[in-house]
Amino acid sequence: MNTTPGTPEPRETGYTVLGGGARPASSSRISVVVLNRGGRLYRARQLQDLERAGFAEVVSVEETGEGLHELEALASRYPSTRFAVVPPGLSPGERAGIGFRESRMPWVLLLWNDQRLSAGALSSRFAERLEERSWLCATPWFRGPDGEVLPSASAPAREGSGLRVLSLEPREDGEKVLFPLDYTGVYSRERFLASGGFDASYSSPWWQLVEFGFRCWLRGETLGSAQALRVDYVEAPPSYDSSPGCDYRRFHLRCLAPAYRGDSAHLPWSRFPRFALRGGVGPAEAFSEFKAARAWVASNAFRFRTDARALVDLWEPLS
Repeated sequence: MNTTPGTPEPRETGYTVLGGGARPASSSRISVVVLNRGGRLYRARQLQDLERAGFAEVVSVEETGEGLHELEALASRYPSTRFAVVPPGLSPGERAGIGFRESRMPWVLLLWNDQRLSAGALSSRFAERLEERSWLCATPWFRGPDGEVLPSASAPAREGSGLRVLSLEPREDGEKVLFPLDYTGVYSRERFLASGGFDASYSSPWWQLVEFGFRCWLRGETLGSAQALRVDYVEAPPSYDSSPGCDYRRFHLRCLAPAYRGDSAHLPWSRFPRFALRGGVGPAEAFSEFKAARAWVASNAFRFRTDARALVDLWEPLS
């Protein structure tokens, strides 16, 4: 993977791969990566459905301690599914990154084990449109267990001198979204890996997602809503904690505070006094965080294509 210093790097995490010796006869260019949470009630049914759907491959990311014998039995039962067994405690973004690195196709559908892809959602025409649009990620339209459409079209909005993230119901095919809800979507594997993926330094899934989406948009990538891609939750979707903390401070300094001038971005020292006053930490820690963020922005300066102020101003007006 080509990287620029300062781009999020995956932590060196050892993992084991089981199964996947047989490859299905498929013309699909889409891999499926399944992340697992909660119980395993729906796992076998989902793997069966995905293998029958004709995807090029399925990669299920599992945590150690979840029953090696059970995984070996599943690997025997589903020969075209690979099981990546990772250490416990990794963030969803880190587990997703391992799944992307294990995938072999140019497009990757990222799902959870408590989600179901609607029948016929990924036709050959859908894959062709992905190629035409050159998006980094196509995000689904979601429905809850009772069939209601969920607000999945995230958008940035100015709130005083800060940022507010809006969660709206999708309105039309192709509309911009700030980040993929619940990590779910069809990604360009190449663009995802080149972006650095989900930053492992974020412990909060909410801020990991917001930072990923914002960073991608600031660097000229596009994430859009795909009406043909429908995903249903078997159980109530999770709610992520959006409380500010150290993750928000890092996001603020790396994504919101930089200024873009000419062909590059920088983090002006003039932004430090306000950050020190409102950061909620002592002066020494605030200085250390600001200095580290300046170095990070400087190492990525020429990857920026805009800054937060211009990005929010140019976002499609809400009606």
